Amino acid sequence: YDKFYHKLERRTDTLRADNLHNVRQLLRWKEKIVAGWGDLKRLDIQYSHPAKNTFYVGEALNLTLDLRIGTLSPDDLKVEMLFAERDESGRIHLFSKAPLTLISCDKGVAHYQFSLDAKNVGLWDCVIRVIPKHELLPHDLDFNLVKWL
Repeated sequence: YDKFYHKLERRTDTLRADNLHNVRQLLRWKEKIVAGWGDLKRLDIQYSHPAKNTFYVGEALNLTLDLRIGTLSPDDLKVEMLFAERDESGRIHLFSKAPLTLISCDKGVAHYQFSLDAKNVGLWDCVIRVIPKHELLPHDLDFNLVKWL
């Protein structure tokens, strides 16, 4: 009950509150996201290590990202690094994710940075993902928009 039904009941109460104010707010926000999603574009990305390079436990992976967000706000977006590893059959398994830090935003371009100390050994893949973010979404992948960088 606590894991599913009570959680859904609270969400329903939140959306219905104040004569459906939150529902209208969420719908307007979704329309804004859909209208601006096509304008998202990676302008530049700089890594402290060249792609497909080895770095050692204790070293830091640093990167900077310039992302054109157009009419969207950085508050509308979750920009994160995903880390995955492959098993013997080649299937990919996510083992960690971490947010990029917004440094600044000017004229529709957001500047992010990321730093991570290597703590896991082995061969792993990483990718940057941008997804819509709003406090009224029930989970990260509720909205069917994802931009892979």
